[in-house]
Formats: sequence, C-alpha cells, structure tokens
Amino acid sequence: MTQTGAFLLTLAIELPIVVGAVRWTRAAPTGLAWTLVLALGANAVTHPLLWLADAALRPHLALAPRWTVLELAVVAVEGTIYAAAGLGARRGAAVALAANAASFVAGLVWLEVRG
Repeated sequence: MTQTGAFLLTLAIELPIVVGAVRWTRAAPTGLAWTLVLALGANAVTHPLLWLADAALRPHLALAPRWTVLELAVVAVEGTIYAAAGLGARRGAAVALAANAASFVAGLVWLEVRG
C-alpha cells in the first residue's frame, strides 16, 4: 500500500471513531467541524512521521517491535492532542488508542487481502 493509500485508509477509520467518541461522551466542548479538523490535523502530523521513522528503523528493528514502538508513539502524540483539546488525559489516550488500534488492524487486513 502506498503512503497516500495508507493515509486515506487511516482517515476513513480514525475520523469517525474520534468524532463518534467526542460526540458520544460529550467530553470536549467542540463542535463536529472542530473535532474533524483536530483529528485530521493530528493524523496529518503523525502519519508522515510514522512512515519516516519506520523507514529509518527498518534496518535496526524487526517488524513487530518496530511497529509496536511506532504505534505507541503515535497514540501518545495523538492522545496528547486530544487531551489538550478538551478530552482530558484519560479520554484522549483512550480515543487515540481505539482509533489507532482500529486503523492498524484495518491496515493488517488490507495487507493480508491485497498482499
């Protein structure tokens, strides 16, 4: 999968999860448009950095530990962004973890199906 394809898949999976979590919990004092912009911005920052870091770490770390470290870093950054936007630390981390776990699994399924 190309980086652009992976980014679009990430957005398709994560944006509804973030928006749904914020709307469902009513935890952040933001509207739908702001929540979408926030989630899009968080992913626009973390996604290209993840791809760069993955390429840099590829010669030094096996696949499973590399992806684990990278995904945890992304969850930490996005969780911090969501927390600062009004979700609070625990909810921000939970939303980031749920969204990234879902998009990670979707990416694995895509790789399995498409090769």
